[in-house]
Amino acid sequence: MSARAKRGQSIRLFLVDGSANGLIVASIPNWTGSVILAKNIRIAELFDREEAQRPGCYILQGEDLSHPMGVRAYVGQASTLSDRLRTQLKNKDWTDTVAIITTSDSNFTAGHFLALESKMIQLASDGKRAHLDNQISPNELAGGLGEADQADMENFLDQVKLILPVLDINIFRGAISEKTKQKANSFDDSEDILIIKHKSGVKAHAVIRDNEFIVLSGSSAISDERYQTNNYAPLRKSLIDQGVLKRTDKGEFLKFQEDTLFNSSSAAAAVILNRQSSGPKEWKHSTTGMPLGAWLDSRTTSNEISKEAAE
Repeated sequence: MSARAKRGQSIRLFLVDGSANGLIVASIPNWTGSVILAKNIRIAELFDREEAQRPGCYILQGEDLSHPMGVRAYVGQASTLSDRLRTQLKNKDWTDTVAIITTSDSNFTAGHFLALESKMIQLASDGKRAHLDNQISPNELAGGLGEADQADMENFLDQVKLILPVLDINIFRGAISEKTKQKANSFDDSEDILIIKHKSGVKAHAVIRDNEFIVLSGSSAISDERYQTNNYAPLRKSLIDQGVLKRTDKGEFLKFQEDTLFNSSSAAAAVILNRQSSGPKEWKHSTTGMPLGAWLDSRTTSNEISKEAAE
């Protein structure tokens, strides 16, 4: 039996002051929940909204150059969102974006939001798409929900996961798909493989899947510190400290121990070559030999690959 075709989904984005830089209220038809996004300079306006006086969950997001995706995040919940956020933002000055998640459904209780918070922390931790600032491990029994209430929370979470990427919050999208968990230098023949070859002998492979740039396990990187300028040096050090990049037995290279997401091809190239790098120029298409930027420009009939991820 063939898989059922995916259905389309409507998401309503309401620009509160008519500007994309202002508050954005995201909702789904016939759903009692809502997500409100505020950039740092507009957070005071968020506190004045009625939704911020309700119980709910919240996400803080900012920049972290030591993480492959360049993101730092924190997930929390509160009985009154505005009160909790005022306290949190004093301590988390790295925040540049706040999203609150709440509902007008009075049957959705504090227990639901406790369970929702725990589930979202688990998803963010497993997905590794951000440096997660939470110190407390998730608890599967958080909220003490019964079977029916647990199902309601899971259904609510499905809607939240649908909305958040539209608002450029991707920390719950999940870990790299099983398709990427392959042996070093073993590729799907149907995929376009990108490659970096360096005179030192370094060789790295990458793919773009679901608009994300992924350096594949087994790829190598320059091991020494010969270059003085590299804005991605903190990221490179972080990957070494985490064991994602390990020295080979002879010490001549560093090697990726797992498939690794990067927020751009340039970040990946800079980590591999340990210098400032232009990903669209350094990465080459393995079959055509074209630089990544030129290859993408040549694909005028395809909308499958995001140039943003490749820059």
